[in-house]
Formats: sequence, C-alpha cells, structure tokens
Amino acid sequence: MNSSTPLTSFLRFSVGVSRISVRNESTWARYRPDEARKRFRHKKMDEAGFSETHGEELWVFNHLTTDQIIYSTKPVLDHNRALKQLPFNGKKSKPAKLRKDYWKPMAKIRFPKGEGEVGRSVFQALREFKRRHELEWGYQAESLYNQSRSDRAKDLNRQKANAIADMAAVLGGAGKGNLIQHTIVQVTPGAEKGAEPVTQLKVVPATVFWANKHDPEFAASWPENVKHRLGNLEMTRSEEAELLMEEQQAGEDNGAALKAVEA
Repeated sequence: MNSSTPLTSFLRFSVGVSRISVRNESTWARYRPDEARKRFRHKKMDEAGFSETHGEELWVFNHLTTDQIIYSTKPVLDHNRALKQLPFNGKKSKPAKLRKDYWKPMAKIRFPKGEGEVGRSVFQALREFKRRHELEWGYQAESLYNQSRSDRAKDLNRQKANAIADMAAVLGGAGKGNLIQHTIVQVTPGAEKGAEPVTQLKVVPATVFWANKHDPEFAASWPENVKHRLGNLEMTRSEEAELLMEEQQAGEDNGAALKAVEA
C-alpha cells in the first residue's frame, strides 16, 4: 500500500496556508501602531483605485417625484452602485435603470482638505441610517401595515426628510465609527512617567451646499461645526479652483487690454 500523500492533497494544503496568511495580514492591521496602520490603509486605497481626495466631498441625490435618496462620492451617479442603494419595497417600486432627468443633487457636503477618511466614515453612517429607516419603521409601523402595498412602497421610498435629519445628526457625531468627532491623545515629551496623557476632542468642520434654501429646515437643529451655502452643487473643489483661476486670468487680460487702449 502506498502511504505517500497524494499531490492533490498537498496542493490543497498549500492553498489553504496562503489563504490563512492573507486573512491574518488583514486582521493584524487593527493592532498595528498608528503609522503602520496609516501606511497599510494607504496601500489598500491604492489597490482600490481611490484618490487621496476620495471622501472629501459627498453628494446627496434626490428623485424629483418619489423623494428617493442616493448618496455618492462623485458629482455624477454610477448607475450600478446607485441602484444597490434603492430597496425593493414592492412591485414597480424600484426602477430597472436611473433616468438622469429625474435625479438631481439635493445637497453637497464638503470637508477640509486631507479629511477624506472623515468623509468616508460620514458616507458609511448616512447609508446605514438610510437602511434603518427603510427596515425599522418605529412608531409608523402600525400605519404602514394598514396601507396597501403600493402606498406603503411610496411612503418607504420617500426618504428626503429623513435624509436631511440624518445629515444633521451624523455631522454632529452620531453613528458608530463616525470620525467627524474623535479624541486626540497628546503626549508631552517632558511629562513624568505614569502621568495621564492629555486628551482633546477634535471636531471636523463641514460645509453643506443646498439646491433649495428651505431644505435645511427639515432638521430640528444643526451642529455648530456645520455651515450652509446655497448653490454650487455640481462642481468639485478642483473644478472650482480651475474656474477661479480662469476668472482671475480673464480679469487680468481685461485690465491689460484697458491699459493698452488708454495708452
């Protein structure tokens, strides 16, 4: 009898070992020091194809007739990704494809430069709150159960007011894993051994651009770190900088032309 291990079993064992090593590599990242964790995170972002500014600006799209909500990190909707955010609440409640003439940006959330990680955590919290509104009906459960399927689907799709209230709550620090408010530990070099480190609460400011000046009124209150602006929803920060440079260059050219005419 041949007691040697078959080649196929050995190959299967080697593949299993490689999988375990990859799993441990991703699990150990949370226990690394801050600098090592930061390098690991940037490496993963590079593999995903994200830019360094990914998450610094978030767009909130609203359906003009159904008041459905879609969150995006880009000023233009990605149909495949956007459709995954729309739940199936009944027959004809979820479109097969998105029509651009029905979906318009309702708001744009902008964070300071270099705070893309904060924006990504806010993006995740907003999507989680939206899902909870669709699945957890709370005090409205009895009235929703008594409605017909079509009426119930319309009410569940109508998430505009909830989305604005969620924006006010999340930008104020609500949501698990939200980094818009986080504690910074400050260690002084000359401190005595055993001394407690000094902690400071860091609150990241945010600016919300609105298409309608009355939409912020859906929220009961807004945190102090949030500023509101009207308009300018479809342009990114880099596009605004390019437009400003073009306007400045045009102004300088006009000034030079006027001086030449006067001379």
